[in-house]
Amino acid sequence: MYNMYSSTNSTNSLSQFKDRNALIVSSSFRATHVLPLVNGRFHAACAKRINVGGDHATEALARRLRLLYPIFAPALSYDRVNLLREEICYFSSDYEEEVNRLQRDADYFDQVETAIEIPSLEGTKTGPSPEELERQRNLRAEAGQRLHDMMAARRKAKAMTEVAPKEVERKLTSEEVHRVESLLSELDELETISDMKTAYEDDYYMSLSRRDFKQTKDLDDAVRKKEAEVVTLTEELGEELFARAKEKWRKRKVEDALLETPDALLTADQLKEKRKVKSIRGAAEARERVKLQKAEERQKLEAAEAELRRQKEQDPDGYLRRRIKERDDLLQRIKKRKAAREAGSDRRSQAARNRMRLIAQQIMPENGKKMPDDFGMRDEDWNVYHDMQGGDTEEEEQEEKYLADLKAEIFELAPHIAAAEEAESRGAEKLYYPIERSNELDICVDRIRSTEIIWQPSIVGLDQAGLGESINLSLSSLQGATARESLVKEIFLTGGLMNTPGANPRLQAEVRRVLPASFSPGVDLNIRLAQDPVLDAWRGAALLAKIGGQQFSDSSVSRSEYDEMGPEYLKEHFASNVYYQTPQSDRERDNKKRRR
Repeated sequence: MYNMYSSTNSTNSLSQFKDRNALIVSSSFRATHVLPLVNGRFHAACAKRINVGGDHATEALARRLRLLYPIFAPALSYDRVNLLREEICYFSSDYEEEVNRLQRDADYFDQVETAIEIPSLEGTKTGPSPEELERQRNLRAEAGQRLHDMMAARRKAKAMTEVAPKEVERKLTSEEVHRVESLLSELDELETISDMKTAYEDDYYMSLSRRDFKQTKDLDDAVRKKEAEVVTLTEELGEELFARAKEKWRKRKVEDALLETPDALLTADQLKEKRKVKSIRGAAEARERVKLQKAEERQKLEAAEAELRRQKEQDPDGYLRRRIKERDDLLQRIKKRKAAREAGSDRRSQAARNRMRLIAQQIMPENGKKMPDDFGMRDEDWNVYHDMQGGDTEEEEQEEKYLADLKAEIFELAPHIAAAEEAESRGAEKLYYPIERSNELDICVDRIRSTEIIWQPSIVGLDQAGLGESINLSLSSLQGATARESLVKEIFLTGGLMNTPGANPRLQAEVRRVLPASFSPGVDLNIRLAQDPVLDAWRGAALLAKIGGQQFSDSSVSRSEYDEMGPEYLKEHFASNVYYQTPQSDRERDNKKRRR
């Protein structure tokens, strides 16, 4: 109100103010107000307040720049960012449309983008003196010489005590072990049949018939043949290796017999040994399965690589299109995963709730019964940790490496296509991933984003109406269309944030949008800015004190009135708030406290 009073700048300003109708929009340091002036009086019932001002715009810009350019964070002080906002920021007439244009049009992006030079902080640091640098070099040289002498002495001592290396012990291959075990098993089976002749004659002849032996002589010939094969294999492998393989075979035979024996017939020690053998056999079989699985995966990978090479040779264009599509799909998957991880950092997000539900289920399941103490025995139990973590770091690293390989291959196959894609997405990429320079930072979308918060407070997390909606609410609360039409004919802008370029056209668009269709076409909006939006409030109050006369005297509170009514008392006038009297009991209690 004082700003508008000061803007008249005449000795007759008070008389001109009496029958004036206007809509005052004041955006100051901490808040923005919409103040209707009806017949020269402030209409407090229709005023609106938004808890957003120039301070919030500066803080929003500072947080954004420190996030994009962490290397410049120490230099981006509040005062420096505030001056930066006043110099380069402006109001966009259509925020959404301009952001979309920045993404689409690289030339317009370059036109809006502004490079800001940040003063270097290195000049304030003092380095060591030349004498100190020379002393440090000498110390490093002495330490290097001592280390060299120490290593030389160690090598000399090792050479004096070094003995001839032992011959590398040869190990049996899996095929050789299999040959030894098969031969010994067959020989053992034949000798067992031969030993059955005296004790179990019926079983002996049944075994002969199963092995297609017509008489005892055939069995003896088979035994001698196997013994000769054993001798031959012993000479081939060597007595030591054969004896070692034979010992493993005998041990395995004993273990097989132990595993085939029912538990009821075993002692406590034998049961313990049986469980141990089962565990060792299970681990060995698991390792063998993993080895076979890796071999199969290696074969599949080699086959896939061979197929890719064949496609690359036969259909280069189709191969290039498939690789580009594969790269785009992988990029989309990585972006979705990162977005899900960022959403998971919010305790109220769905991902965070799922993790807490999984943790609660492991403590106490849904049926209320205590869980059995066998968690981890099943393979699916380990999926719980993957779900709780929300991602697989090893898998992400592999995908990032594969993506880099894809990009390199595409660039090698078609460098012109890669360059065209980079140029096409230059505006959108720089919008979110600015290029760091040694002493410069690029500002583009933040030139309009930081000031947009008074039109969209949700940008900084405030659940409030914007300035356009607040103007609509203020006009709608007035009685009569004539009063509303007379207000919008004069809209007065004041406050430091309203000094930002683009305020007039943006407010024109916002007010036109909220005016009823019945009188919007014929209304001439007169929007004007205060001569000095920052200091005109003080100048208006000083002008009232200087030329106000009786009006100023009637608006002032005397010392006796202050002592009697208290500090909360005020006299209503054309630029004042509405006075609501403090209840008598509360005022008397406050007066008693002051007298004490």
